[in-house]
Amino acid sequence: MDGHRAQRAPRTRREGHVGSTIAIIGTGYVGLTTGACLSHLGHTVVCADVVPEKVESLSRG
Repeated sequence: MDGHRAQRAPRTRREGHVGSTIAIIGTGYVGLTTGACLSHLGHTVVCADVVPEKVESLSRG
């Protein structure tokens, strides 16, 4: 699969919390919401999608 990745969003970590590194495959409604919530909780999240236009749009903000 020739996937594309967007830039990682800034992390917010709670004091003393050690998060996991999580990959989300698919940046639709569920994937992006899940990734944003996990990142907010302090995890390192990488989202990937096979649609280059979607990744470019997310990278631009």
